[in-house]
Amino acid sequence: ALELDGVNDYWEVPDSEDYRLLEFTLLGWFRTRDTNVSVREIIISRQHDTNRYRDRNFWVALWHNNSNSHGRGETLFRASTASTSVAYDIDTDATTRLSSPHHHDAQWHFFAMTMEEESASPGSYTGTLYVSENLSQDLHTGTQTVNEPVELGATSGPNLYSFYIGRDTYNNRYFDGYIDDIVVYDYALDSAAINSWYTSSRDGYQ
Repeated sequence: ALELDGVNDYWEVPDSEDYRLLEFTLLGWFRTRDTNVSVREIIISRQHDTNRYRDRNFWVALWHNNSNSHGRGETLFRASTASTSVAYDIDTDATTRLSSPHHHDAQWHFFAMTMEEESASPGSYTGTLYVSENLSQDLHTGTQTVNEPVELGATSGPNLYSFYIGRDTYNNRYFDGYIDDIVVYDYALDSAAINSWYTSSRDGYQ
């Protein structure tokens, strides 16, 4: 696993045509170092250095307080589109099942984020977030459909910038703990494939 100190450790993935995707899957495992929630901790992100709401910004992160219908330490996905600063704002309703600090509990959690165009409504994209809570249980999910895509990477113009594991570049927030087995697909895995990833790998994180 990649051990990150929460101060200045991160992994950078430089901009590449391989990551300029409208449909995609991001998945991996994370574990916070402790249960103290003080700042938003970034698992994976792509964010402009000077404008956090710039087109095609996104992050998977652990939320830092009880606000915007999210709980302290809850995992969520946020992303902007060309016309909307916070177009996607997805969690798995963990606050209805878990108490604070939710996923910021020094235990291993699996996550996956998929983005897929709706076949019945071209131009509309559905984001689905999967997160594990207890490794003996099934994954929990949250979804949102928006009439505009989030690109994993821009195809042209000023938004050609890296994405990061364990950091956002706008506020320089970092992840304190461990991130492992990050995988990127150039299409949206279905729920059966996501669950297969989870169940086949979780014994290594017990």
